[in-house]
Amino acid sequence: MTSPSVRVSVFGKSDLGLTREHNEDTFLVADLSSGSSNPQPDVRSHEVGPRGSLFMVADGMGGAAAGELASAMAADSIYRHLSTAWAEDTEVSAARFAYRMKEAVELANQQIYASAREHPDVRGMGTTVPAAGVLGTSSTWPRSATAEAT
Repeated sequence: MTSPSVRVSVFGKSDLGLTREHNEDTFLVADLSSGSSNPQPDVRSHEVGPRGSLFMVADGMGGAAAGELASAMAADSIYRHLSTAWAEDTEVSAARFAYRMKEAVELANQQIYASAREHPDVRGMGTTVPAAGVLGTSSTWPRSATAEAT
């Protein structure tokens, strides 16, 4: 018997706040089975496929140099790694998915740190990266999930 699929609907909203002149947030929603990521409309509402889905919002650290660059680099690096390493994994399990997500965040951290060291004008840049992955069927997850970041 086949389990019903998990369907996600996602909305993201960011606020500049009272003290910043520009927004340092970068949203990422990715259907890792199809290889689609935001801003494609088909990613905002999709069924979780065999490779799962990724949701994150990277927020450039308040007041740090080039936080918007760091958050964009993090989202790009994490998505690229999961789109290659995880997509090619022969073991498709929750443990392996979690390992690949952790690995992707660590690689992004290394790349941001190296870039900041190489470019003095962005030295000290940083970002936070709350991320979540969904992998599985409705027998292990709620029938639908909604993520909202503010």
